[in-house]
Amino acid sequence: MKRTIANSQRLWQIMRKQNKLSLGLLIAIAVCLVIALGQPVIATNPHRQDENPLTKVGASPLAQSADSFMEQGSRLYDTGQLVQAVATWKQALQIYRDRQRAVPSPQNQLDEALCLSYLSMAYQDLGEWQEAEIAIAQGSDLISQQPSTSKERIEIAARISNAKGSLQLAKGQSQAALESWKIAVEQYTQLGDEIGQLGSLTNQAQVLQALGLFRQASEQLEAIELRLQNQPDSILKAVVLRSLGTTLQTLGDLAKSQKILERSFVISQKLNNPSESSSTLLSLGNNFRLIKDNESALKHYEQAANLASNNILRMEAQAVQLSLLIESDLLPESQTLWQQIEPQLVNLKPSRRSIYLRVNLADSLIKLQKIDSRPTQFISSSKIAESLAMAIRQAQALQDRRAESFAIGELGILYEQNRQLSEANKLAQKALVLAQESNADDLIYRWQWLLGRVFKQQGEYDRAIASYVQAVQNIQSLRRELIATAPEVQFAFRDRIEPIYRELVALLLRGEQPTQENLKQARQTLESLQVVELENYFRAACLNVTPQQIDAIDTSSAVIYSAVLSDRLAIIVSFPNAPLRYHSIAVSQADLETTANEYLQSLNPAFSDRERFKVSQKLYDWIIRPVEPILVEKQIKNLVFVLDSALRNLPMAALHDGKQYAIEKYRMALTPGLQLLGAKPLDRNQLSVWLGGLTESRQGFSGLEGVKIEAAQIALKIPTKTELDINFTKSNIQKGLTKQDTSIVHLATHGQFSSNPDSTFILAWDERLTVPDFYNFLRDRTNSRSHPLELLVLSACKTAEGDANATLGLAGIALRSGARSTIGSLWAVNDLSTSKLMSNFYDILLKKGDISRAEALQQAQISILKDSQYQHPYYWAAFVLIGSWL
Repeated sequence: MKRTIANSQRLWQIMRKQNKLSLGLLIAIAVCLVIALGQPVIATNPHRQDENPLTKVGASPLAQSADSFMEQGSRLYDTGQLVQAVATWKQALQIYRDRQRAVPSPQNQLDEALCLSYLSMAYQDLGEWQEAEIAIAQGSDLISQQPSTSKERIEIAARISNAKGSLQLAKGQSQAALESWKIAVEQYTQLGDEIGQLGSLTNQAQVLQALGLFRQASEQLEAIELRLQNQPDSILKAVVLRSLGTTLQTLGDLAKSQKILERSFVISQKLNNPSESSSTLLSLGNNFRLIKDNESALKHYEQAANLASNNILRMEAQAVQLSLLIESDLLPESQTLWQQIEPQLVNLKPSRRSIYLRVNLADSLIKLQKIDSRPTQFISSSKIAESLAMAIRQAQALQDRRAESFAIGELGILYEQNRQLSEANKLAQKALVLAQESNADDLIYRWQWLLGRVFKQQGEYDRAIASYVQAVQNIQSLRRELIATAPEVQFAFRDRIEPIYRELVALLLRGEQPTQENLKQARQTLESLQVVELENYFRAACLNVTPQQIDAIDTSSAVIYSAVLSDRLAIIVSFPNAPLRYHSIAVSQADLETTANEYLQSLNPAFSDRERFKVSQKLYDWIIRPVEPILVEKQIKNLVFVLDSALRNLPMAALHDGKQYAIEKYRMALTPGLQLLGAKPLDRNQLSVWLGGLTESRQGFSGLEGVKIEAAQIALKIPTKTELDINFTKSNIQKGLTKQDTSIVHLATHGQFSSNPDSTFILAWDERLTVPDFYNFLRDRTNSRSHPLELLVLSACKTAEGDANATLGLAGIALRSGARSTIGSLWAVNDLSTSKLMSNFYDILLKKGDISRAEALQQAQISILKDSQYQHPYYWAAFVLIGSWL
């Protein structure tokens, strides 16, 4: 076989299944386990030998046999042998039923109900929803026949409530799952079982998250953390803390997640439990990976592997480490680690867990081959194929359709990359059918994507588009599952989610003049990509989507969509009451990024005007000039840009047509999509400003001398509450936003916008405000009154250097603040010229009663442009308007 290229990584399966499959052992030792990565806690009732009369001296051989089957089933479940676990538990179930028929007793029914709860969870893992539901119904019926005061009855009832909630959540019945876990909490409260309560409460937090109630979920987790502090150190506490920390990852609170995971690690170390310590180190490594601290992540993964108490846990840690080494282009280290991993594969016993491990390793090796195409004796396509064939055979032997789908699909990727398209097509079709049969929604969209790629390479474009559309639709319906409950998706978002949207757009825009239907679908796909990209940024599927038509908003505006594709820049322009217009520029993504960087550099006054005009005219010719005749014909005054990739950081205002800047001809605004930030006119009723800022140096940042002037000038034009320096604290900002009847918030302070939300901040006197802080302020503001925030101004911020997607941070703050419009700066501008521009902006906005936000900013920028001292674009082009331009 030829060498192959990987399209994605599957770290999240490793982590999800590692947590899920460790559950069996914990069942056997009566542990309430919190599973944070989309998996529910099973706050279990153990099959307690010290309390079960069947295990006492003199118990019948039949009873002892049933107990041995229960224990054997738990061991099989723990190693991922799910079908075998089901078969074993069914033998125990039959024994319990035979015994009940022979000698009826309440204890026999309790044992049967407990066994059914185990079977339900195994069926759920196998995607056998009907069998799982039947087992729960039968168990519930048996429990209902028992005296309500029986302690053992309540314990098993709580176990069944958890299993029921798990099934309901898996089937998308979030509200029903919430109710089931509320019942479980009540049952554990009756028992005085605090760990059981906390486990079920953590389940509730995950349901709240699935329902989009992120703040309620966060508050519940905070309450759980507080209660855990009063618990003595134990492995149970370490497990719950670890799972709580991982759940906080899904909410984007990485700082708190790290603290809690570190507490879990200290406890597991103190109690000398290497397995738990290893699992916690893996979660800590994921935290570091999410903040792009790959060095620390690799260190934690390596420590996790060294501490692992069994072969498969060690290999799972090494597999995650390998994927990150490859992602970081550390090729020699990757090959060295693979040589350590490969000999261990022969010792793996068949299980879902080992199958997933093989597939994840194969995926990483395919990616490594893409990066380093030189032949090597250590990594060959034939070896990868052999390992995947072994995984398929094992999955078939285990009758595990989900695992079989996973392995067959990965083999299809291998064949695709080797251009064996007919075989790849057959494998993708088979993997898709298996995924659908096992309700594996997270695999379905991936095999639809694989089919789309194969059809495209075979020239069957209509079938390719249909497959891509299905994949996108499934991602849209799975947004919460893929993002809110699976933070590992963020590790590979650029490799596994984003390309599906871009490749669909490229297919829809084939040829010089795509059809109107294809143009509309491409535009919708670009809007949808903006949504999932921002949700990935927030680490939560939390955005409300409300489609808007430009015709119904403003007849003097045009919306310009850009799509950076591998071989061209595609532009779609939406005009009022007119067909969509399309043009493209044949330019590679690398060349476009080079041009974008040259343009940004040219905006530094150190560069010559000649250089700046040359590159700014080039971009003008690419984006605006092809549609300029229509702009003139339709008397378009506002250009609203939905920018993509490297174009996002560029100030459109400073593009040049050879005679004048674009801002001299058009009012401009940016939006992450009309679905997210639509256009609403400025409500001029009782406008007022809450203004805060720093004039003194703070936390390593220099003082902003012009802020005092800026604040004083604004206060002369509009009612203003001002908090500067020592009064510009986080608490005062929150009070001002929630208690003051303000329609405009103006923050004249340092800040940074980054594609990493943890590196996006606004500087207050006492600390840095983050994107979640703005969300909290919005929540408090919404709770206190319904008056909207018309405008948020961030007059002294900048985008992170070298970060092509830094304006995601600006869009993030704009969305999280709830402001209808946000004005921010792309780079740190001279604070004296900023004071002048801002003063002019408010003067224009307030003096002319019907002027729009976009026109006020345009005129303010032109006023600085015409000032000989500040005419260079460096002083005025940095300021951009995001959101409503009206």
